Amino acid sequence: MAKTVPRSKFTEWKGLDRIQQVVHDMKCIWREMEKDDFGIDGEIEVVTQKDDGSGYQPTGRFVKVQAKSGDKYVVSDSESAFATPVRKDDLEQWHNGTFPVVFIVYHPSDDKLYAREVREYVRSDPESFKRPYRIPFNKKTDEFNSDFFDKVAAYAGTSPARIDFEEREQFFANLLPVTRLPRMYEAKSKVKKAETVFDKFDGHIPPFRITGTTFRTFDDLLDENSSLRQFTSGRVTKIGGCEAITDDDRYNDYIFLLNSLLREHLFKRGVLFNKEFRRYYFRKPKEGTERKQEWVSIRTGKKAPPRTLAGFYEYGREGQIKFWRHLAASIRFIALGEHIYIQIVPKYFFTTDGKTPWDSDSVGPYTTRIKAREFNPQVLNHVLFWSWHLGDGKPEMSIRENERVVFKAKCESVTAISPFALRLDPAVFEEPTSLMIQPSLFSDDDLFGEDDDED
Repeated sequence: MAKTVPRSKFTEWKGLDRIQQVVHDMKCIWREMEKDDFGIDGEIEVVTQKDDGSGYQPTGRFVKVQAKSGDKYVVSDSESAFATPVRKDDLEQWHNGTFPVVFIVYHPSDDKLYAREVREYVRSDPESFKRPYRIPFNKKTDEFNSDFFDKVAAYAGTSPARIDFEEREQFFANLLPVTRLPRMYEAKSKVKKAETVFDKFDGHIPPFRITGTTFRTFDDLLDENSSLRQFTSGRVTKIGGCEAITDDDRYNDYIFLLNSLLREHLFKRGVLFNKEFRRYYFRKPKEGTERKQEWVSIRTGKKAPPRTLAGFYEYGREGQIKFWRHLAASIRFIALGEHIYIQIVPKYFFTTDGKTPWDSDSVGPYTTRIKAREFNPQVLNHVLFWSWHLGDGKPEMSIRENERVVFKAKCESVTAISPFALRLDPAVFEEPTSLMIQPSLFSDDDLFGEDDDED
């Protein structure tokens, strides 16, 4: 009569096969026990990447594995958790052994593996050695997959290399590439001070600057209808943007005019500028204690949670501490080589009434508390939000003067792809199936057009 292979054996083998696959995905060594296990089915030797990226090296550090597979090892099952019955003597053996023991269960219905390290479980649960003897699993945090590597390494008493040379990482700079620069016009100035010009106007004044005896502006001084022409005399010189940013004598005035242009653009978008702290911040609402804004992440193309642009806060007994907290940023133009970028540095701004800066000594603890909760993903989202706001939700922002587009900038951060990545970092780069073209931070491509190529 032929021998019988129990159906449960196939489930057991499937579980062990899955463990081997996951361990190999971790780039570690799996050794299955060939003799009767007496509570141990295999071991994992931790293998780490060499610091120079040339390969891997075994560490001689191990964790033992006890594996269970099948529905009889799944009780109290729910969408978020389940438990596995164990024997008390097994639990004691795993807990008191020389090596750490990872208890891994194959859940047939979920078709997933879940794992707990026994000593860690016993430390976390004072009731672990009381009936009924069970090891509980959280389906969200205890899934045994390649991401479990850092835990395995920690149980084995070794540290994995922080740098992974088999992955690439995408970096997002806080820089928006300028694609169209305005021409600058200069002539001899008839006036010595800017106040003389301001006194002549009630409405909008195109950006200008007086340096010594030279008057510079983006307003076309060659046009007889120019509102600023009256303050100049003699020959008018027209300078292209690329020429201006590479000319030491003109560079500062040109950047000043760009910042003036940007300040007017942001003012129209509900953003104020504080000269003392040199940062832009959102106005408080006309009514109520909070101003929010829905937006779409330029990076993902998906609707993001609404941002609080300005909010009123009240603390202490009887509300002795009152202030407005505004979403803010330092936004300025910087030159890298022959290119100009808009640099966004996210910040906060605190006021007593929506305009008057709150006392700096009082601001400190609240700023520290916020920064302690914000890491790279949060800062990146701040940059993405400001990028979205600058362009009013469009992929490119443009600024007009006298019905003519004089300035353009992309609202997508410049990016770079590194030949390595931080382990388990969410910024690991995967080649998109459909590339959304972005200029590289290190590209030599000429970005700039000239403003009078377009009506």
